[in-house]
Amino acid sequence: MKNLKCYLIACLLAFAFSNCLKAETNNAQFILGEYAEIGLQKSNSLYSLYLFPLLKIDSFNFNKAGKVKEPELYSSTDKSDFPNYFSRAIKKKNETQYLETISYEVESPTVCLSYVNLLSDAADCAFSFEIDLSFLNVESLEKEVQYSFDRSLNAILINFLKYQKSYAIGTNAAVKDLKFEKKESDLIEVVCNFKCSENEAVNFVFTQLNFYENLIQSIENFNNLISDPEIIIENTSNYWKALLDSSLSLITPDPILNRLWSEKIISEKFNSFLKKKIEKAKDLNINYESIVQVKESDSTRNSLNFNKLINIDSIAEYNIKISTFFPANWDSTILKNYEIANHKIFMKMLRLPERTRFYFEKADTSHLKIDLEPLYPFGTVFGTAMINGIPYKAKIEETENALVPKLPIILRAVTVVDVYHTKGISLLPLQKFYAFKDDFPYKIISTSFNENIYSIIVEGAENSNFEFELYCKDFEIESIENATIKKQQDENYIIELRFPKSKQNFSQVFIEIKVK
Repeated sequence: MKNLKCYLIACLLAFAFSNCLKAETNNAQFILGEYAEIGLQKSNSLYSLYLFPLLKIDSFNFNKAGKVKEPELYSSTDKSDFPNYFSRAIKKKNETQYLETISYEVESPTVCLSYVNLLSDAADCAFSFEIDLSFLNVESLEKEVQYSFDRSLNAILINFLKYQKSYAIGTNAAVKDLKFEKKESDLIEVVCNFKCSENEAVNFVFTQLNFYENLIQSIENFNNLISDPEIIIENTSNYWKALLDSSLSLITPDPILNRLWSEKIISEKFNSFLKKKIEKAKDLNINYESIVQVKESDSTRNSLNFNKLINIDSIAEYNIKISTFFPANWDSTILKNYEIANHKIFMKMLRLPERTRFYFEKADTSHLKIDLEPLYPFGTVFGTAMINGIPYKAKIEETENALVPKLPIILRAVTVVDVYHTKGISLLPLQKFYAFKDDFPYKIISTSFNENIYSIIVEGAENSNFEFELYCKDFEIESIENATIKKQQDENYIIELRFPKSKQNFSQVFIEIKVK
């Protein structure tokens, strides 16, 4: 009896272990490499691949008349495991003996799907998949993404020009034809037809590529451009763009801030950068006496307090904290080339329906931990956030000025954070400049929100009128004390009031706004 019990328990454990293996096979597998992450999800013969941080491939199907054996899956973080894919060096000389080399290197990790035991010889086969770019917030697909079939590599190349990152889908089968079809604004379908031999293993390799030297198109264009060095500067080397992209800038929807921060910042650092570019041009037998006259006025900085909008603190060498104070009605904000420690950061905030997207980009692939703590208006109701497509329930801290979700992220190359939220009420920055009277400025003393009542204390010159803007999302204003609504447009309200007389030449007004 005892042996029978042991036997039954062993059978149950074996059955449970078998089911676990099957469940693991059908669930997403995540492979972490040196420069990339790949997530693979399988359902029967359908595969979805997430090549972080830029590309999602959906509905990968292998089509053929007759039965095909279930494909084998092979993944690796060792670049040497795929030596026969995506390796090429192109050398080309022009009339001036200019030599240029193009090469690719496979970045880890790499995934290989292998189909074997095809039934008939020289059969026509096809595979298809969809490139999903909705994760990227691509503003212009045509300008930011290139996709093509490279016959010399026998691979589909997907190049993200803005981020200088590329992905490849290679195969050992003889490709007959391939077509791209744009189905929606962010969705591209790819269909590839090819021939294969009987019992031939047909492999599909998915990986991130690293470009060395220039892009392939540069070789084709160089012969046409070499006769006119100015065109090379403008279109190929693009010294000016490199110079301006090295300058810290903040792009906001506020016209005043936009004008102030978008002024060129040209200093000794950037002049030195420019000189290096000129030296590089001399290697191409292109000589410049001077390509820019720097004026003293160009190097002046405006006096806007940057920390009023974004506060970035260095916690450790690979850990920073970013707190944002963007006005609640700003649709987008871009921070370019902010340097802290050894890191240069690009950040974009985009307000979308029922969510705010934070996009982070870093030039290298070293790990950087970011404690993201954006400020949101009182009354905001938060949903589950998404960090690189993975759900995350943020802890919400209530301060005296705002609600702050705590979002820890790891930035290597690109990270996308979506904060889902509804409702909210907040003051907006003053758009009208009020003159000071007897050295008493107009200012907001405090704000608070309790039991659907938004309280504001403002201070200003006695016996004078004052206006401010209020952002009120998904709330209806039921009543206002000590002020009136002058104008409403969508979620924005203009509130006006009058300061009473005072013996001190200035006075305060306490405003209560009840919402429902």
